[in-house]
Amino acid sequence: MRTVDVRVAAQSLGRLVDQVRDSGESVTISTPGGSSAILMSVDEFDSLQETLTASTQPGTLEELAQADRDYAAGRTISGEELRVRYGLPERRRKHRSSRTEGT
Repeated sequence: MRTVDVRVAAQSLGRLVDQVRDSGESVTISTPGGSSAILMSVDEFDSLQETLTASTQPGTLEELAQADRDYAAGRTISGEELRVRYGLPERRRKHRSSRTEGT
């Protein structure tokens, strides 16, 4: 994970946000005093929140262990099959930046 000084981040925040969103790679923003914060994409944040929520639900670890056993035994289906089976929408396309260099 890349680290950026808070003064540099403030001067190029728009470009930094675009880079984080497009690459999916989080950035640590540091201050001279040693404190820091993380800039991450909304997709990455949502994924992290889902993981945290799922990991606190009873039975999740057991279900994951069963899924690992099913996978090892070749009992799998495609993502498309899952979407059809459960009526889920098509997979989202990643949003590309319309921001141009220098703005």
